[in-house]
Amino acid sequence: MNVGKLNKRIKFLKFEKVQDGAGGFLDNWETEEGWKEIASVWANIRPLKGREFEQAQQGQAEVTHKVIIRYRKDIDKSMIIKLNNRRFDISYIMNIDEENKYLELQCLESI
Repeated sequence: MNVGKLNKRIKFLKFEKVQDGAGGFLDNWETEEGWKEIASVWANIRPLKGREFEQAQQGQAEVTHKVIIRYRKDIDKSMIIKLNNRRFDISYIMNIDEENKYLELQCLESI
């Protein structure tokens, strides 16, 4: 991997239960309420495929992306990736060639 291709700054967020004062919990990833930033790193993001489907009479779109970052031990599937106002849910994490140099993350972006 050419490190020059790591050209997008992304954030890894992990949900933490933070009470909202009304008996519930904050959960707004766009404003990061209820979410804790774990890391901010440079990444390469490439769309792989997309599809549209109907769910409860509402049009939904799903895009699959491949995200490449430098190797980190603290990334897991319970986290989300935030790029500007976009959210990516991590489906799979692969240590490329088991060399502890880069991670490939297969992600879903719901639009």
